[in-house]
Amino acid sequence: MAEHVQINLEYMLPELETMEKIELFDKDEVRRIIKKRKEFEYKLQRGAKFKEDLLNYIRYEWDLLMVVRNKTLVDKSYAPKRNNVAHSVSQHIQKLFTDALRRFGSDVKIWLSYIDFCVQLQLFPAMSQSLEKMLQLHSDKPHLFVTAAQTEYNILGSMDRARMFFLNGLRLHKESELLYRESFSMELAYAKHLRKKKNQELSEEDPVTNGRLAELIYESSLMNLRNIELMSDLYSISKRYSFAEKLSERIYNDILEKFKDKELRWDIAARYKLENPPEDCTAKEAVRDSIAVYQEAVKLLNTVEMWSYYVETMLELNEDHTYLKNFKTNCLMEAFLEAHSADKLKEEYYLRWASRLEGDNDKEKKRDVLKSGATKCPGTIKLWEEYFKCLTIMGTPWDALMKAFNSAVSQIKTTQSSPLPLWKYMIHYGQLTDPSKAEELMKKGLRAGGDVALTIKTMYLEWLVITRGLKSGRKMYSENAELPPFSIPFHKKMIEMENYSPTTDVHKIRKCYRYMINQFGEDNADVWMEYIRFEMKEGDPNKVPELYATAKRTLKSSQAATFMTLYSLHKLTSESTNPYDDEPHDKKSKLSTDDNSNE
Repeated sequence: MAEHVQINLEYMLPELETMEKIELFDKDEVRRIIKKRKEFEYKLQRGAKFKEDLLNYIRYEWDLLMVVRNKTLVDKSYAPKRNNVAHSVSQHIQKLFTDALRRFGSDVKIWLSYIDFCVQLQLFPAMSQSLEKMLQLHSDKPHLFVTAAQTEYNILGSMDRARMFFLNGLRLHKESELLYRESFSMELAYAKHLRKKKNQELSEEDPVTNGRLAELIYESSLMNLRNIELMSDLYSISKRYSFAEKLSERIYNDILEKFKDKELRWDIAARYKLENPPEDCTAKEAVRDSIAVYQEAVKLLNTVEMWSYYVETMLELNEDHTYLKNFKTNCLMEAFLEAHSADKLKEEYYLRWASRLEGDNDKEKKRDVLKSGATKCPGTIKLWEEYFKCLTIMGTPWDALMKAFNSAVSQIKTTQSSPLPLWKYMIHYGQLTDPSKAEELMKKGLRAGGDVALTIKTMYLEWLVITRGLKSGRKMYSENAELPPFSIPFHKKMIEMENYSPTTDVHKIRKCYRYMINQFGEDNADVWMEYIRFEMKEGDPNKVPELYATAKRTLKSSQAATFMTLYSLHKLTSESTNPYDDEPHDKKSKLSTDDNSNE
């Protein structure tokens, strides 16, 4: 093993000596490079984590190469020799990559890393060769054919090789939407490039520049796939190129003919009316023609998806405020109302509908929209929150609010959602308008169970201390500390409130920590650590050994290990003068105290 490592290092020796001679690195830096390479070489010989070590070695050498190249750009002295060093390092990286690909050719990431390396160093023949080898091993992955084609075209401008990769990919993956989409897109982009380049020398018979090759790809997709999503994508791509207008029209007509039962087909048809109106057609007429298509569509396909396409188009039209603002707003409102009446309006659109009803005369409409949406989609808490905001802004009496609130909570409980945000909103509203009502609601929340009771416990405690003083908070805490559901934030809030007192009551704070370890001490190492920190800083440090031993006995094994790690870290950073062992005990504690007293 050592002999093989030594041979490899000796092979690199001239390169390392040159680095120092031409002032790329000083003596210490060269020594560090030798040391690092030696470490990697030994790791590779041991082979315990060969793949990981080999890739780390490649990353190190790659970084080293970048440093060499950057230094050469900054300082041109010894430029030829520095370039020789860079070449030597790059050959070493290539050798490592060759080894990695030979052993781990199944790892696509290594192939892509090597191809990226070749691109950066402009090793184009090696890049092209690697692309071919990668595809021989990974011919089952359509996206790699796309990567290969795009690399050849974007890096070398070789459309012939890019086309070859796409054709090979499509031969193996006749139903790959990705390959059809990307090859179609590249053919049209290349045609545009050539048309720009040739300018006046264009021939309408040239299958490349007139888009005929892209059309052949489209025809192939028709034979092998019946997919409106793919055809829609190809249609959208073709619309970007003015010279492909006939192809675009052909795809559009095929979509209309072949997919009368698909919602997307009708959306494309309706948008076509907006994008391609007749010359004598006004903007208002184009919108009406589009709506007429949607109206026909929802009669044939009365689905949420179809109505959503209709509403979304109306929303997009309303983003442009430069023309027909009122008319388009009315069209949108009609679409919202009709979709709601058909019981096909998605929850997100209720919120967008309501957001457009901001006028003083629209408050009742907005309330009704939000109520309808929340009732239809009871699990969407945002709808309920907006509904209750609307009610409170309108000055709805508390009793009416509570009636609506109880109904909402009942409906939410039938879903997987939590009504907690609604509880919090109503409590905060009550605290601002009528604290006694808020307190009633918080007391009710304590009996609600689940996350509602857990959260409101802490809210109520804090509110009592702030509004009525620490004594009231202590009373509430004592009454609820041992009642489920148990809550760490509840105990921590009481500790926080106790610490605000001008005279800290250590016994009361200690009681809070004891509740925490009794309720959470089996599964939570942090509660023990917080208790120990308290005793060390503010309580009685002599209690720490016993707490440490109790924590180790009480915690489950995984948490016990976490606890001991946390305790050790705390010891390292602690400013305490009490030098506890990892396993403190009473005898050690007393000895430490005696030692301190004798100083």
